[in-house]
Amino acid sequence: MKTLKLCIFFVLLISVSSFPLNNSDSDSQVDDEHARPKIGIALAGGGALGFAHLGVLKVIDSLDIPIDYVAGTSMGGLIGGLYAMGYEVDSMISIIKKIDWQDIFSDQIPREDLPYYEKLKVGRYGLILDLEGITPKLPSGLIAGQKIQSFFLSLTYPYESLNDFDSLAVPFRCVAADLITGNEVVLRNGSLALALRATMSIPSAFKPIDRGDSLLIDGGLINNFPVDVIKEMGSDVTIGLNLSTGKKTKEGMQSFLNIMDRTLDLPRMARLNENIDLADIYIEADVSNHSFADFTEENMRSVYKRGHDAAIKNIDKLIELKKKLSEYPNSSNLKKRNDFNLKKKEEFHNNLPKIYNVVIKGNETFEFDFIYSNLGIKTGSVFNPEEVASKISHFYGLGYFKSISYELDKAEEGYVTITIKVEEHALNKLLASYSYDDFYKLIAVIGVESNSFLIKGSRLLMDYQFGGIRKFNFHYSYPSRTLDTPIYPFLGIFYKSIPVNLFDEDGNKSALYRDRSWDFQLGAGTALFNNMNLYAGIGLEFMDIMPEITGSASATEYYSTFRNRLVKFNVDLKYDSLNDLLMPGNGILLKAGYETSNENLGSDQTYSRIQVSVDAYTTLAEDHIFGVGYSHLNSFDVPAYKMFYFGGPNQFWGIDYNQAFGCRFNIGRINYLYHISSNIYAHGVFNFSFDYELYPYADISQENFFIGYGAGFKMKTIFGVLELLYARGDESVVYPGEKTNRIYFTAGFKI
Repeated sequence: MKTLKLCIFFVLLISVSSFPLNNSDSDSQVDDEHARPKIGIALAGGGALGFAHLGVLKVIDSLDIPIDYVAGTSMGGLIGGLYAMGYEVDSMISIIKKIDWQDIFSDQIPREDLPYYEKLKVGRYGLILDLEGITPKLPSGLIAGQKIQSFFLSLTYPYESLNDFDSLAVPFRCVAADLITGNEVVLRNGSLALALRATMSIPSAFKPIDRGDSLLIDGGLINNFPVDVIKEMGSDVTIGLNLSTGKKTKEGMQSFLNIMDRTLDLPRMARLNENIDLADIYIEADVSNHSFADFTEENMRSVYKRGHDAAIKNIDKLIELKKKLSEYPNSSNLKKRNDFNLKKKEEFHNNLPKIYNVVIKGNETFEFDFIYSNLGIKTGSVFNPEEVASKISHFYGLGYFKSISYELDKAEEGYVTITIKVEEHALNKLLASYSYDDFYKLIAVIGVESNSFLIKGSRLLMDYQFGGIRKFNFHYSYPSRTLDTPIYPFLGIFYKSIPVNLFDEDGNKSALYRDRSWDFQLGAGTALFNNMNLYAGIGLEFMDIMPEITGSASATEYYSTFRNRLVKFNVDLKYDSLNDLLMPGNGILLKAGYETSNENLGSDQTYSRIQVSVDAYTTLAEDHIFGVGYSHLNSFDVPAYKMFYFGGPNQFWGIDYNQAFGCRFNIGRINYLYHISSNIYAHGVFNFSFDYELYPYADISQENFFIGYGAGFKMKTIFGVLELLYARGDESVVYPGEKTNRIYFTAGFKI
């Protein structure tokens, strides 16, 4: 026997990733399974540290120890649930590796998949809150859990209509806590996906789960190591898988995450110690120096090995248990569990049920017919989980709902009832944002979005920018509630007061003026697919340009006071498939606009101007982002206040804000970002302008070109993107050649 132990120990120690199976045919043996002791396993919660359980389960499965009951809390509940469904450990590892944890812990639909109207807000507003009347409503959790619920459903749908967790390959329980009563809730029936979502609802991070009269959150607050639950299920021998973060020290209590984790530990210590005493085989994985919030693949591999090592330390106890169980026939469990999983999936996919009835719950503002018709899940149709997930994701992208999920119930043979649960956003939202740069300084934005204002299907977007610049935007349109009206009308009212620097031929600031006007527009637009929008309109703009001379008085020759009335015609096209507006890694942004005004229509000026810009981004080998862009700006017979001006880090590295001023420009740019770590990037840019016409130096600059280049660092935070840049560029764009250094700092959002 000692030799057998040594052989097994040696094989397990050198084969962390091996998966030996005992596939002996137990059908030839006498079925005396009911006579053997029942084995239960309890898995503790611990966020990303719970990946250590996979290392322990790998060893247990390699010994083919039969598991009759499984219970878990939080991440232990998720892994326990997958185990109870019949997933092999290797399959669970494969699933976990494929998950983008940063994305799944977000409710945001990928920006490139959003309808155009919703896409406009992402990256522009840093804060969006529902309004009850005029009172902002703070969210009950940072994450509503739309994506993680959809992910759970993608794993559990073959079992959703069972409604009884005892009917799984291994009877299963998971633990949650009720916010209303403060009691522990052991989930044993209902929607399996919802149960997994409830046991992982970390307070203040995830929105609680509404279940009957209860609001359920992460059960780790009360019972993080549910050995007692396994006992109550009928286990004769309990195996407890716990996690240890090591001895606590003052030095280790310096970070917010560590303090929060320890705070959660204190009230449950007595219960934890009781459950440790209840475990017949207690396996504790030392996961110290690892974070419960670190869901990287590197961390997963490390804590997996810690779990495997913990199982090896207890190998004698596990082998002794295996020896006792081998005295009973039919003591194999692993093949039975895997066969159950495969059979259940095969049965489901080969005989997809039809939808007998569609029930919608939670809707108050949006009527049943609107949700039913636009969600596209019809009675009598075949239930296809991938198709249902796609339709829910598309409907969710309209922005009306905090979450959309479903549950399945068996109706009759071959049919299921699907219950769609929705939680609505308020029709009115408060919008807020900010940006900072070295010229305009701090710019704050406050606004309101109203859906179905006066007319169902209309949208009103109104915001006011103040600080370094002042802008007022009012845009009222009718794109319909499903955002798919072929042609929609709009009304726009806009005000701007923007300071603009003027530079002389030596690159020195010579004046400052205010680009100020009121603009009233009426027109029509069309949103093509999710990425493109085209609109045309007529406008009446009242210019009120006021120079404020700060340097050379000669600037007054070119920049006097203008109070003109312009009757305009505008056409604008925008194509936007960027995955991220603030820090794009993939996609294309194309903007094209044409504006003309004519004295024959009652305008004080006749002119026309064209703007076209395109930027394309791609990510290679995950860490390298490349971008190229080109802009063409051209105008004819324009007054000075309608010319183009640009400069600064958001437009042209190496020159000052608004330093390039004229009638025509052609600009090329090359971007490169390297992902250093987490949300920190190194950034490099080279840009150049050619074939341009400066005002009033057209005869000098037409045959020249100017360039700029630089490098810096970008950091993406919940407060927007912070960027510190060093650049070199031409001191004068009129006489390029002499270089100068510039330092830029920017922060915030793309307002």
